[in-house]
Amino acid sequence: AAEARRGDDTIEGRRFFADGDLPPSAELTQAPEGNDRNGFELRYSLDDDYGIASAEALLMPRIEGEGRRPLVESPSFALTLPGGPGMRGAGRTVQDLSAHPFAGLEATVKLRAEDGVGQVGYSKPRTFRLPARTFINRSRLQISNAGVESLFT
Repeated sequence: AAEARRGDDTIEGRRFFADGDLPPSAELTQAPEGNDRNGFELRYSLDDDYGIASAEALLMPRIEGEGRRPLVESPSFALTLPGGPGMRGAGRTVQDLSAHPFAGLEATVKLRAEDGVGQVGYSKPRTFRLPARTFINRSRLQISNAGVESLFT
């Protein structure tokens, strides 16, 4: 509170309130869906009390077997921010990872949103199968499947 005084008399008074800055939120609003071009579509909602600065999707392959880890980096990509004030609301991003070594594997996707002061919020993880290239030739399919197993130690 602040007061302007003249002698013992209050001429004018003001009260100030500070709102806390909450971390952003991110949520997948639909399950990831494959499309006709070996890609997939993410539909999501982003929100923050003062606006979203950036957002990305983080993917991690589901690995069977104790102690195994990927030998290649897990894919991540920027999300298209919703338009309008604060870049919050519903968004949609289409991504093609069919050339990535993890194509065709089960993966967990988690969205990461960051606000202007660096606070970060994450969505709940969702699992889906990453789309893969379609092979007509059986020998190419077998070579591709053998290559996937060699990606993990």
